[in-house]
Amino acid sequence: MKKIFWWGLGLLALVAIIFVITYKSPTQTSDNQTTVQKEIVRVGYREHGAYWPLFVGIENNFFAKENIIVEPIPFNSTNQMMEALIAGQIDASLGGVNTTLLATLESKSPSEFKLFTLFTESEDKYFSALLVRADSNINELSDLADKKVSTQPGSTTKFLFKKTVNDKIAPAEAVLEQMDANLQLGSLESGQTDAAIVFEPTATIGIDKGIARILKQSLWSSDIMTNCPVGGSVLGKKFLETKPELAKKFIKATNEAIIFGKKDNIAIQKAIAMYLPITINLAKKMPILDNHLLDEIDVNQLQSFFDLLLKEGEINKPVNAEDILLPIYAESK
Repeated sequence: MKKIFWWGLGLLALVAIIFVITYKSPTQTSDNQTTVQKEIVRVGYREHGAYWPLFVGIENNFFAKENIIVEPIPFNSTNQMMEALIAGQIDASLGGVNTTLLATLESKSPSEFKLFTLFTESEDKYFSALLVRADSNINELSDLADKKVSTQPGSTTKFLFKKTVNDKIAPAEAVLEQMDANLQLGSLESGQTDAAIVFEPTATIGIDKGIARILKQSLWSSDIMTNCPVGGSVLGKKFLETKPELAKKFIKATNEAIIFGKKDNIAIQKAIAMYLPITINLAKKMPILDNHLLDEIDVNQLQSFFDLLLKEGEINKPVNAEDILLPIYAESK
């Protein structure tokens, strides 16, 4: 009996020794190197094509390579998304936050965010379009007098409606109807509205389904400013102040995603199809927007746009374009 006892005790001791020799803490790898802790970044987005840098970054592992776990959070309104960013409920938004809203927020409460990429709209690479029904007899802007035109909710789309439609047909006027983007095509098809100012991919979807045709495209570029700086990527003040090193890695990953996407449009189309309610074949019909990194942004053009907003009464006091941009030294390449 004693032999069995001592034999069992020896076996337990041997097991304990083996455990101590082979045990590695959860923070160590097989070659005894400490693993890097993954960090979460909460990123807001809208369901339109301007947010492709976020989609490409996730689907092609640019954030994962920096040990970043992106938590994508969809919003129905850019205003709501920016309220969440300023409150610290999200950390960033990538690709499509409209610059009209950014100028408005900066004029009211400076330095709550920083812009670090920018997309522009040109005549051939359109983001915005004015749609009418495919069988509509509306062929000129003047035909919109007393007609109902839908836009997404918000002050920015109201401004675009004014410049694109009512300023062009004055003294006649069209009637503005604001509604969620996912209701615009249905409203147009049913005849509840006569036209719609939309953002991609709504125009592409409407044309593909035979619901709509384009009366006019590239509204920002044609009616506001050539190669208009329409929107971009922003980081929240709280995120930048509390997690500066993580912010640098996040910027680096975003930049790499944009550079990659510019070289591989198919990657953009595949990523868009993962996050927007369209197929890959439909995504291939969408125009790919020009995105500019921080050191590629035309600051003078952005300043001219902000000055125009002041002149038009969209903002109440001047906004300095340089103040809204992320300091160049903070960019990690």
